[in-house]
Amino acid sequence: MSAADLKQNSHGALALFALNLLIWGYNWVPMRLLLQDGGPLTCAAIRIAGGALSLFAALLFMGKPLAPPLDRSFIWSGLTQVAASSALSSFALIYGGVSKSAILVFTMPFWVMIISRLFFHEKFSVAHWVSLAIALGGIALIASKAIDNSTKIVGALSAIGAGLAWAIGAMIVRRSKRQDTLRSVAWEQLVGAMPLVLFAFLMNEGFPAMTPQFVLSAFYSTAIGTGFGWILWNRSAILVSPGTLALGSLTIPIIASLSAFLQLGERPDAVTLTGLGTVFLALLVASLGGMKLKQSIAILFRMGKRSAMRN
Repeated sequence: MSAADLKQNSHGALALFALNLLIWGYNWVPMRLLLQDGGPLTCAAIRIAGGALSLFAALLFMGKPLAPPLDRSFIWSGLTQVAASSALSSFALIYGGVSKSAILVFTMPFWVMIISRLFFHEKFSVAHWVSLAIALGGIALIASKAIDNSTKIVGALSAIGAGLAWAIGAMIVRRSKRQDTLRSVAWEQLVGAMPLVLFAFLMNEGFPAMTPQFVLSAFYSTAIGTGFGWILWNRSAILVSPGTLALGSLTIPIIASLSAFLQLGERPDAVTLTGLGTVFLALLVASLGGMKLKQSIAILFRMGKRSAMRN
């Protein structure tokens, strides 16, 4: 990596980024626990509305303006990568479990590639297209175990749909002219909460059972998973190099799967586990494909060295 990248990746910045990854990786477990006491749209609305309140509270604490940004792109990104993606993620968790949902939602980068190529004629490296082919193979493996079970099919399609909605929102954000990211995210969450509340009411899901598990899960998912998590992410985006951000983000579905195994007892079968691993490999290839070869080798070497030191 360049000297600038090494300077960016200070120990303090990496520690904050690691905390961010742990928070977002584990957040899939509280999201799943919420659904044991409430409907999918209701739980999504509570998570997003609570997250929006946490972010506005953070803006108020930091003395930043609360008015909506002049760039109104947050409306469309809020409807796609917040409302649609959150609702579909909730259905995915009900019908597919944490491990499968987390990794399939993270097919978002591949949807970004396809959208960018079809609508904006952007060019990608061979490594990116190879990663897309690998990902499709992994999804096919996962689908092969769900083809005889309509519930699992709904779960897998919901997770992939959530990734697609996230990708559309990401493209909107990418082409916007945002200056105050945290304020835009706060308004994005607020806009996303509105249709979720409306549809939860129209679907007559009712108010969730206020069990201790629900209250604790809601607190983590809103205040910590959304509010504090986004503050850490914005800080990490400034202090940590893009290559480290991309590779580090791949640990989120791994942390989610491990957390679900330890706390919820979720055990994917061998074929599904192979499919999940294949999709993760594709994500890794895609991340490395966005860097120079020498930079990619340096990162892999350093990862291997750290692993050897731990062992």
